[in-house]
Amino acid sequence: MDQETIHNQQPPKNPYIKLFLAAALIIFAIGAILVLTNLLNTEEPQQFEDPVSFRMFDDRTIEITKYEMFYRDHFLYSKEAVEFFSLIKTIEKFALFHHLEQHDYKWNEENRDFFRERIKMELEYDKKDANLKAYYEKMFATLQITEEEYIEYYVLVNREYEMLYQDLFNKGIGLDETGGYPSGEVAMAYRDLMGITEDEMNELAEKIPKRLDPMEPQPDLPFITDDFGLKVTTNAQGEYIFVENMYLPIYHDEPYNDILYELKREIVKEELTRYSIKRYQEAVASYESDDAQKMKSVKELGLILEILERTIELEL
Repeated sequence: MDQETIHNQQPPKNPYIKLFLAAALIIFAIGAILVLTNLLNTEEPQQFEDPVSFRMFDDRTIEITKYEMFYRDHFLYSKEAVEFFSLIKTIEKFALFHHLEQHDYKWNEENRDFFRERIKMELEYDKKDANLKAYYEKMFATLQITEEEYIEYYVLVNREYEMLYQDLFNKGIGLDETGGYPSGEVAMAYRDLMGITEDEMNELAEKIPKRLDPMEPQPDLPFITDDFGLKVTTNAQGEYIFVENMYLPIYHDEPYNDILYELKREIVKEELTRYSIKRYQEAVASYESDDAQKMKSVKELGLILEILERTIELEL
């Protein structure tokens, strides 16, 4: 599911930003970090006219978001990270809904019914894929939700956010005097309405595992070079693991990125995530080519995936 670019960022001033600065640089200011920046960089939150009546998010939205981010996000967020970022992303979405409602703009029931039916058809199509069908069945059982709840509290919320975010700019609704969306102010104000404190957010952020120290010297592995971001250390069993357990820069270097994209396009049909890592390993193991140099690179990619699987927690 997706990451959005948020407008009107201010220079970082809060303790959250320092915690994620290094990661943001590595992934060129990914959407999740931009959301975090906007949420925390406003000194005076906007006050809504009616602090009593507002659209609250449901706990099921948070729980489904955690699950989806953990298993199907290619940034491979840790357990602790999904606790934090699922809340960030949910606040972002519902803050926009509330902001637009303050300007008398929201989805009507006709829109909601139309997209609900489309999502149902899309989900039925997805379930023709055996892997996706098994994934959904496991998620519904683990979270103890129905397919209808998944649609209502997660997929439909995401679709509503996507459509309303476009309307925000296309129709010029609720923008500030510069023509931008004051996302930081809006999110902070909504967070306050929900009774979520900055200390609580900081506590979640501080639990996210930090980058490990790389072993010195680095072992003679073909994918470890001065200009490639992957570095290793060892676990308690003396096995190699990567020093970062999310935002791994596997796609940043030739020739591995080309092979990964080929596997995604031709075989796996999915991004490399926890949900798909076994299929990538199977695709690598069965890969054939007359190009000896390419086969050497494929074998090295297999080693990368082996270390990656050892580095990350596979179950939430």
